[in-house]
Amino acid sequence: MIALLKKDIFVMDKQMRLLVVLAFVFLLLPGTNGLGGAYAVMISVMIPMSTISYDERCKWDRYAAMLPWTPRQIVGSKYILHYGAMVMSMGLIVVGTYIRALYSEEPVIWGELWQMLGLYVVILTLLAAVTYPLLYRFGTERGRLIMVAIFAGIFILVLGSVSLMARDIGRALDWLATVPVPVLAALAGANVLSYHLSVKLYLRRRDGRYA
Repeated sequence: MIALLKKDIFVMDKQMRLLVVLAFVFLLLPGTNGLGGAYAVMISVMIPMSTISYDERCKWDRYAAMLPWTPRQIVGSKYILHYGAMVMSMGLIVVGTYIRALYSEEPVIWGELWQMLGLYVVILTLLAAVTYPLLYRFGTERGRLIMVAIFAGIFILVLGSVSLMARDIGRALDWLATVPVPVLAALAGANVLSYHLSVKLYLRRRDGRYA
């Protein structure tokens, strides 16, 4: 498993460094906290998805079938990479916000920051549960398009209904950020099911059942 993670990190080394530097620059610019945070969070999605795309292009799955790693380990490494990148993104946001507060006049409201990070965790956890089965079933190109369409519909539906109840977009986002524990437990369970489904879909794609 560690070797698989190293392989993905080596493949994404240059691109990952550039993404991290850009995210840190955005986080340090005064008045761009939301942009910097959103860009940092996108790293958690872009890095694992890019590694799957690279694996698909170079037919890595066929080569990996001759190696001692099991499909569970190969798929599991992508989920671990996703959550590792998520932790790295959260750390970048906290460090960047702290450093920016040292030289800018923008006050840091740490309560709001933790609330925002909680919202990001929920979004990224949901993304992991939905994204990887789609990528292994439809491939990276079609899977990305389907994922974008699904989440656009979910975002419009949820945000629209909540804003109607709250009658205020700010209160709607606050409501989304204060997700109860049962919802987090459901998301964790969804990721477990997503992982097992991804393993099955990975095997079928490797066996040539999906074009």
